[in-house]
Amino acid sequence: MRYLIIALLLCTALVPASAQNTKDTASVKDTVVIKGTISGKVTTEEGLPIPEAEVYVYNIDDIIASATTDSAGNYLTNRMVIGTYRVWVKSKGYVRKSIDNITVKAWADTKLDITLSVFRSGAGTAEPLKPDAVKVSAVPYDSR
Repeated sequence: MRYLIIALLLCTALVPASAQNTKDTASVKDTVVIKGTISGKVTTEEGLPIPEAEVYVYNIDDIIASATTDSAGNYLTNRMVIGTYRVWVKSKGYVRKSIDNITVKAWADTKLDITLSVFRSGAGTAEPLKPDAVKVSAVPYDSR
């Protein structure tokens, strides 16, 4: 009889524990975040690669991802949550470019090739060009 009571106590102790365990596992939220990337090539209007161009991906105000082009002008952003973004590209000596409504899809790479124009005075906003030479003019100074 003593063994029967011990067996019943063990059974009642195990049933709630297994039910509790099932409840805990069922309440765990899915933690998988679906992401994608953007990649492509940044070139001049003549089709030449632009190395070290900076590529930024924005949602409304925040930078979500960024990349720098390699010597062949290629870039690949880090993974970002799926959605629609603005891509902004700049490189010294070229007009900055902004491209809206770029869609990043789940587990996919969005291809985006970008062409930049050489900066000319009045052509837009760009990083200033470094002159190869500087012209210096001298004006006589009267010390009277």
